[in-house]
Amino acid sequence: MTTTTDIAVVGGGIIGLATAWRLAQAGLSVTLIERGNVGQEASSAAAGMLAPYAEAANRGPFSNLGQASLSRYAAFVDDLRTETTIDPELIRTGLLRVAEGNEGEADLRNTYAAMRDMGSGGEWVEGETLRKLEPALSDTVTAAVYSPTEWQLDPRKLTKSAAVAAAKRGVRLLEKTEVVGFETSGRSITAVKTSAGTISARRVLLASGAWNPQIAAWLGATVPVRPIRGQIVSLGPCYPLPLRHTVYSHHGYLVPRSDGRVLVGSTEDEAGFDSRPTAAGVSGVLTRAIVLAPVLADAAIESTWAGLRPMCIDRMPILGKIAAYDNAYLSAGHFRNGILMAPISSELLTTLIVTGDAPIDPAFSPSRFGI
Repeated sequence: MTTTTDIAVVGGGIIGLATAWRLAQAGLSVTLIERGNVGQEASSAAAGMLAPYAEAANRGPFSNLGQASLSRYAAFVDDLRTETTIDPELIRTGLLRVAEGNEGEADLRNTYAAMRDMGSGGEWVEGETLRKLEPALSDTVTAAVYSPTEWQLDPRKLTKSAAVAAAKRGVRLLEKTEVVGFETSGRSITAVKTSAGTISARRVLLASGAWNPQIAAWLGATVPVRPIRGQIVSLGPCYPLPLRHTVYSHHGYLVPRSDGRVLVGSTEDEAGFDSRPTAAGVSGVLTRAIVLAPVLADAAIESTWAGLRPMCIDRMPILGKIAAYDNAYLSAGHFRNGILMAPISSELLTTLIVTGDAPIDPAFSPSRFGI
């Protein structure tokens, strides 16, 4: 059976869901195709940090994109909450980027200088000020940068909210549906072939995370993205909650949740498409967590999981039109920042698809890889 849609979105992670929702808001008929269940891969496996200054080494297109997305987040969450009543639980207590010892402090001062250059409102804290701000930190933590504008949320609730919002706007969600090819005519994709039938589509957006290279290969495009496994441990619930802020170091992070859990992460493993947590990975993140906050040594292990984060070879997203076709678009390679980048990526791709133009920095263009 063949159905017709204005745009087929391939991929049901937060990037695909958010863009499908925005496209439907713009008046397009949208069909979203997901090989598993929507939001069940890297998006739901994320810790939910909204930390552009933690991810960018210096001022540039990547830091600008992250900051632009963060500036839209409160409105993005409000829109989702209004449409669905599902609260993604945006928590604005801020983030502590910590240092241990003299060498760690020297590195952190360099990071602090870069953050100030990027426009961060971060504040250097140490000694008694640091202990009052976050009493649970180990004595090995000698200094930190307090960044009040870097927040966190619950990514599982975010993706659920985006899926419900998309469905309410009329997006057709096809779960457990494999893309098995495309039909083309000259410079146009005319249909998406799936395990559930053929979908006639006027436009196509590829947004399938670590699976983008396999999908794009059907169109003769080589997308330089590969899966990087990130392993996370959930501790607790802990009452009272032992941490007041998200704690970030070069070796890992601690994310306190409102329900009493503390998320501990994360690894960066080359494991192909194996998303199982490992003994070594779990042991490593737990050891690091206890070094940063010894109080966590007595916390119960609630669960462990891993996600396959789509890393581009230059660690930058790929956003834009696929050159070989007049009606094909790509949103790929968000790596550890899919949750952070969802508002800005969905906005830019929606603008590009609807109007034919969008203020996307050339640094993110597919053309940099000949796509």
